[in-house]
Amino acid sequence: MLVFIKLVISRGGKALTEKTSENVCRAIRESLAGHFEVEEMLAVEFNLDSGLEEVATEFYVDPVFHLPALLIEADNQPGLFYKVMYAIWQEDLLVVNANLLVWRGRTRLILYLLGPNESLIPEYLGHKIAEGVRQRLMGERY
Repeated sequence: MLVFIKLVISRGGKALTEKTSENVCRAIRESLAGHFEVEEMLAVEFNLDSGLEEVATEFYVDPVFHLPALLIEADNQPGLFYKVMYAIWQEDLLVVNANLLVWRGRTRLILYLLGPNESLIPEYLGHKIAEGVRQRLMGERY
């Protein structure tokens, strides 16, 4: 199978620095080869242990898809997506669909989730998960 992709990556509409460009190219090559060490590659770009600022989370059951959904809204910050996915992984959740909106320096993610063993998440537990994810994203110990 032959696949072509055109990927344009910039930071605020401006070209990436040479070092960042090299890291991104290396990360893509390593990913395609099947041996990509995410933390090793990203550690040069941002502190994996630092928390995000001003994070809001909300759990709800989507009325259209009838799936549990987690809304995460935060300022655009280095490592945002990695940290969100790492927090989701720590909660042992499966993301079945994701919507992303970036606007005026803010990022809004809507993640449609299933729990362990691909089970539906009850609403009372969903609110606890949303709070746990928020605390993890802000760097607080949970």
